[in-house]
Amino acid sequence: MAFKKENLLYFALAIPVLMIAVTMLSVFFFGVDLHPQYNFIYAQINTPSDYVCEMQLEAKLHPDSFPKNIKVPYNSPDHDCSKAELYLYDFSAKSSTKLTIEQAQIPIDLRSAAFDHGH
Repeated sequence: MAFKKENLLYFALAIPVLMIAVTMLSVFFFGVDLHPQYNFIYAQINTPSDYVCEMQLEAKLHPDSFPKNIKVPYNSPDHDCSKAELYLYDFSAKSSTKLTIEQAQIPIDLRSAAFDHGH
């Protein structure tokens, strides 16, 4: 009887270990590299209020399309979004450039001219 309980214990401990090993091996062998085909803008938000800061950025970047029925808490001491940063990822150069809100609002077809002149 003790033999069955001991084997059951080993079996119960082996399942999570095997699952972790399979996950690690699948990530290692079948790792997916992201290869974007288009330039895109992304935000790096390192605050406890990530969701609120994301809403603030969306409201600033897309004021015409942002839903009017959503109230965005702008000037709240609990939501300091001053450290949120916008970046433009250039897939051909495989690099990111920091943007201001004004630069991010420039239409895509005019954006390269604005960056060339340092605006």
